[in-house]
Amino acid sequence: MDDVIERKMTKLPVSIQSNLYGMVDGLYKQEETTMIAFIADARRSLKLTNEELKDEQQVLSLTSKKLTDERQASAKKEKQRQGTISARHRQKSAGGAGNLVPLEQEVFRVLSARSAARSASARGLEADHDPNHRVPTPLQLFDISDSRANEPARTLRDEDFKEERDEIMMRMSKEQSKLEMDKQRQATMLKEKMNKMATKHQETEMKASEMIREASKIEELQQTDKEKQEQKIKEKLEERKMKSARKDNQNEVNREQPDRATPFVIEVQPKN
Repeated sequence: MDDVIERKMTKLPVSIQSNLYGMVDGLYKQEETTMIAFIADARRSLKLTNEELKDEQQVLSLTSKKLTDERQASAKKEKQRQGTISARHRQKSAGGAGNLVPLEQEVFRVLSARSAARSASARGLEADHDPNHRVPTPLQLFDISDSRANEPARTLRDEDFKEERDEIMMRMSKEQSKLEMDKQRQATMLKEKMNKMATKHQETEMKASEMIREASKIEELQQTDKEKQEQKIKEKLEERKMKSARKDNQNEVNREQPDRATPFVIEVQPKN
């Protein structure tokens, strides 16, 4: 309670002080309860906002991790593809099966046998064919080259993920803007509620001051009535004292003078 109000309260009678203290305490307790509830609501809102922010950060972190994993996987696949193409180039350039892996060696052997048999059966028919015709070699029959063998080696760059990165950045920007708007809205609501609470506090102070003024007026009226009653009582006491003094004086006079017989007077009426 304000010091000025406290000092004014101490000048009032105890009974009026008790009533006023009860009223003012009730107002302050009501205001305190409202403020506590408001602070609890604000804390809950901020807690929910922080939880939403954490969830969104987790989602963005998982998305970024997924994008990084995809980039690494793509880079690994590209590296493997480049290695396979280089190996096939070396195998094709070597002209034999010396550098092939075991499975391809087995295929090469089978195809070579088939090609040899086909060549043997075709020798008897060479006269019927174009003299410039040549039987394809085993490597030509089993062409394991890649259609992209002659393409230059391609490495993954940031531009390959520009669309995904732009989408994530746009999403993060939208979420950040949304969170900023929510914070501004909550700050505005908090400011408005604080202003309302300050106004209510001022109203409470004004009510308490008004109560004190009313109590002071009542006290003044009671004091005036009390003074009037006391004055009347004093006047009555003075009047009684004066009557008593006159009576005492009369009694004293009577004691000082002896008793005298009252003369008997006969009134004679004249005769006509």
